[in-house]
Amino acid sequence: MTHNHARAQQHKRRNSKKFMMSSLVRALIINESINITLTRAKALRMVIEPLITLAKKAYNEQDKLDRVVHFKRLAFGRLKDRMLVTKLFSEIAPRYVDRKGGYVSLIKTHVRMSDSTPMAQVSLIV
Repeated sequence: MTHNHARAQQHKRRNSKKFMMSSLVRALIINESINITLTRAKALRMVIEPLITLAKKAYNEQDKLDRVVHFKRLAFGRLKDRMLVTKLFSEIAPRYVDRKGGYVSLIKTHVRMSDSTPMAQVSLIV
């Protein structure tokens, strides 16, 4: 039985979902705004917000170098790209020091003509 499944199914294998999420996270960090389907946008929000929280914790504990290195290594393990980690920790995290969550804005834009899929614009809140 499939009771209480909170997330929407994306009908992909685990490796495909993992690669798709990593590429979407990469695109969002680089461009800071992307247009994707609503289902993918909701799934992306669950991945990107913990990463930004991790970077924010490191920014708040800059006097403890070992903690900062630990947080950067955790982020690198998820992002697998040094440039993304650098941008996340140096440019994105300082913006959200006083904010307690909700770093990503999800706006429904239109319905795609070809398959009637609801689309959304995902952007980092400035």
